[in-house]
Amino acid sequence: MMLVVFLVFVLCIALGLPLVYAMGLAGFLGSAHLSPTILAQQLFLGLNNFAYVAIPLFIIMGNLMTECGLTLRLVNFANALFGHFRGGLAIVCMAAGAFFAAISGSSVASTASLGSILIPSMKNEGYDAGFAGAVVAAAGSLGPIIPPSILLVIYASQVGVSVGAMFAAGIAPGVLSSLLYIIVASRIARKRNYPPHPKATLGEVKTSIIAALPALIVPALILAGVCFGVFTVTESAGIASIYALLFCLIVRVRGRVIGQVALSAFRETAAITFVIGASSVIAWVITRAQVPQSLVNFVVAQNLPWILVFLFINVLLIVFGMFLAPAAALVLATPLLLPLAKAYGMGSIQFGMLMVYNLNLGILTPPVAISLFMNAKMSGTTFEVQVREALPFLVISFIVLILLNVFPWMSTGLVNLMR
Repeated sequence: MMLVVFLVFVLCIALGLPLVYAMGLAGFLGSAHLSPTILAQQLFLGLNNFAYVAIPLFIIMGNLMTECGLTLRLVNFANALFGHFRGGLAIVCMAAGAFFAAISGSSVASTASLGSILIPSMKNEGYDAGFAGAVVAAAGSLGPIIPPSILLVIYASQVGVSVGAMFAAGIAPGVLSSLLYIIVASRIARKRNYPPHPKATLGEVKTSIIAALPALIVPALILAGVCFGVFTVTESAGIASIYALLFCLIVRVRGRVIGQVALSAFRETAAITFVIGASSVIAWVITRAQVPQSLVNFVVAQNLPWILVFLFINVLLIVFGMFLAPAAALVLATPLLLPLAKAYGMGSIQFGMLMVYNLNLGILTPPVAISLFMNAKMSGTTFEVQVREALPFLVISFIVLILLNVFPWMSTGLVNLMR
């Protein structure tokens, strides 16, 4: 039966059916011999988690902060600090990506917001269009890594670990990735002789810091509150959304624009919700058929060294990330691979960070690479050029991924310090 479920799922994907339909049909076939009410119950249970309320709230918060100009303030702040270096705009993009990641929690949102501002600016200053798009895509990939992150919320809710712990686990790999991205972008900029900006005066730096403070307060508020148990992730998302709404009202963003932001957030949430619901059904079918346990027993019986097992896990996750939406791949792969990772000594927090980081590479990895597709249109170049220009950043991501596999403290060090 599981072979039929797998073949139906692959066939639906190959025929171009939307992912949610492919998962739903495969899950329905896998549970067709059971009562229809069981399928409905599993669909409901997959979505019946209070932490998921944070998803639309974080989306609304990020969109509102973009509409009220806080994204531009973050860019100006980063420009005042780093713009005078060779290839300053590329460095600014990476730094702004790290700041904006702590607001949006979404790679697509980060890429779209930063790209609309920085790609035209970089092209006007003589940067290659492909490089400009690749830099923005790499900066946008930090969204699901640096907390708050929608994917980290989904994983924590699915596995039953603390959302605050997962947020803390994302800080070190997120900061390390952004620093290495900056080094790579700077070296390429020097090699291609991209221009620097004039160095900002001390007064200009102070002004940019003051202007960016309303945006910088938000991630600090969320991280401090959630990681130290002051409030839950859902409460923090609600507080941050109200904060963003009040700021929009202060700067007189039109009510029609705020309504459009809310409608857009509802649509994005609906899409994510459908994916989580459908993937939870097929994940339940896989778990009920004892596929994870059978996989664990088979691998352990082979007496394979841990490095080969982790290599298998990572390659499988990379393939998932290439073809599936990160949220869907996360819900599908977690019950399948988490028992195997635990059997070889990897904890839930380390594995969760490994999964989210790995699956997020799909936005930079062909054949889907949604961020590269988006930026190819914004920069006026081809997808092939974007892929080629993004390769150095993808290499950096793989290096960080290896570190996450080999060194548990990369993801658990800060978590342990907080206990």
